[in-house]
Amino acid sequence: MSHELRAPSWVAAIAASTLLAMPGAGALAASASDARPIAVPATQMAIVQTGNGGPEVLKLQSIPVLEPKAGEVLIKVVAAAINPIEWRNRVGGGGAGRPQGTPAGPSVPGGDLAGVVVRLGEGVTSIKVGDAVFAKLGPGQPGLNGAYAQYAVAPANQVMPKPVGQTYAEASGLATVGMTAMRTLDHAKVSPGQRVFINGIGGGIGSSAAQIAKARGAYVLGTASARHHEYLKSIGVSDVIDYQKVQFDTVIKEPVDVVIETVSTETANQALNILKRGGQLVSIAGAASPELCAARGVTCARIGGAVGRSNTELLAEISRLAEAGQYRLNVDATFPLEQAGAAQDLNHNVGTTGKVVLIVDAALADKK
Repeated sequence: MSHELRAPSWVAAIAASTLLAMPGAGALAASASDARPIAVPATQMAIVQTGNGGPEVLKLQSIPVLEPKAGEVLIKVVAAAINPIEWRNRVGGGGAGRPQGTPAGPSVPGGDLAGVVVRLGEGVTSIKVGDAVFAKLGPGQPGLNGAYAQYAVAPANQVMPKPVGQTYAEASGLATVGMTAMRTLDHAKVSPGQRVFINGIGGGIGSSAAQIAKARGAYVLGTASARHHEYLKSIGVSDVIDYQKVQFDTVIKEPVDVVIETVSTETANQALNILKRGGQLVSIAGAASPELCAARGVTCARIGGAVGRSNTELLAEISRLAEAGQYRLNVDATFPLEQAGAAQDLNHNVGTTGKVVLIVDAALADKK
């Protein structure tokens, strides 16, 4: 995919002034936006996790800036989105190949970001230095490479142009929740005219699935607490049910074609009551009972990981939808980089509307 977007001149100006003021400035990379050099420092500030536990295991400290290898790019991070896998890894909930409870080695958390490309690895031609982008960091990266930092290395094929109408803060969270939602909808083969019920529609994945399903021509309904309703109506959700007041299966009278489950096994089983015979339930949370699914004559599946289309294909579609104004994430709360632990805890303990975001560069975070 060709990345022809160029950051406006203020990106290079602010980036250059910020970087040149930092100690240890190293090699220079030419800016595609105005041909002036942007300094890339030898060191950076990042959040480093040094074990499992509470917010105290996340420390803001100086680490090296990594060099991009062949097929990679170095990105100056403007904003980084919080995902549940990160606080699960912090408290010892496994993930990233680690069994539950195993202490993590020193690492920089975070997989989703938006920022400005400042250096290209060998063979990268589809992206230019100075491009404003959002990205998904690749698996198997060095431990000290993550989005909770001033710089991060990403595979070039998982870097996409930042949507022109969205801020860096908004764009930072598009990748993981968008890919998860899209894989779920792909698995369910959501098509025009179908009724799609999303349990937990107010969160990042739920609201992403809602917008992508709407873009595919589906009628979307779901459950969320009252604080989410105004936002969900604004993104095209037709019916929102307050699960704190009523049981959704008692008020939905017309059966649905597809259920997207983001909450639990208990609610997945409950959703079988509103799913028409021959319908599909796809869960990214608890799996529905196989016996109940068989008895109801429906197909049930639980998905996770890289199934179906490649990350590159999914990110390209996410980019297209976002650029067309059909996919946008609400930023529920922002925190400075040094408060990463508090940001994770908010994501963990409160039902947020959309995403919690770390602001790494406050001067650029709200720029479109």
